[in-house]
Amino acid sequence: MRRFFELSLMLGLSFLLSGCLLLFLLAPKTTSEALPGPDAIRPLKQAYTQHCGRCHALVDPVYFDKARPIQNYTRRYVQQDLIHEREAQQVVAYIQALSAVRP
Repeated sequence: MRRFFELSLMLGLSFLLSGCLLLFLLAPKTTSEALPGPDAIRPLKQAYTQHCGRCHALVDPVYFDKARPIQNYTRRYVQQDLIHEREAQQVVAYIQALSAVRP
């Protein structure tokens, strides 16, 4: 019984420390009202809120950079049928638009 518990715990921890869940735990969080960006990209901001806030707390967009491109996550979400390709494109467009206006 103890061995089963140990294996279950190890499996659970490995799941927790993989992929999106690790992102969720370590990334800075924000709210839809606090998302950065000018009014010109408001539709993209709403898409980010709608599609990324569906499964977990909103990750602050400044977290995504060249070391952690948003495409790594949206690609996985599309493959797992969590979002559609068009939704992924809107999320990527929001992050790219922020990069263009960020000082």
